[in-house]
Amino acid sequence: MFDLSGYGDPGFFNAFAKKHGSAPGFSFFADGLEGFNKLRSGFKADLADPRGGLTGKMRAADLIKPIDTAQLKAWDERLPALAQLPEVSSDGQVCMLPFDRGRTGLVCRTDLVESDIDLKVLADPATAPVMAGRPS
Repeated sequence: MFDLSGYGDPGFFNAFAKKHGSAPGFSFFADGLEGFNKLRSGFKADLADPRGGLTGKMRAADLIKPIDTAQLKAWDERLPALAQLPEVSSDGQVCMLPFDRGRTGLVCRTDLVESDIDLKVLADPATAPVMAGRPS
């Protein structure tokens, strides 16, 4: 598994370790660009978790291959809208399994926003003066 270092926490793979008798092997990167460059330089990984919107760039560089979703028991249980994202699938091929949505922080002056507070308000120009966000 080639991923950010925080995902090496056993809490993420206890079920895997219990089923297979050991934890998966890991190699870590600090950010998406480092991960991209390591793969581009020839590092081989069975499974990688691209970050920072780099999936398209990795596909263009032929660093990731399509996934056969027929082999994934829970593929139909994921949110259907996620499968339509360009980072997940294009040209009829799925190259990424969306399994998390990052750690997006949201700060809002509730005394100035009258609508429900969710990530949609970040895209609303009317709330821009009272919103602050930091994408993962």
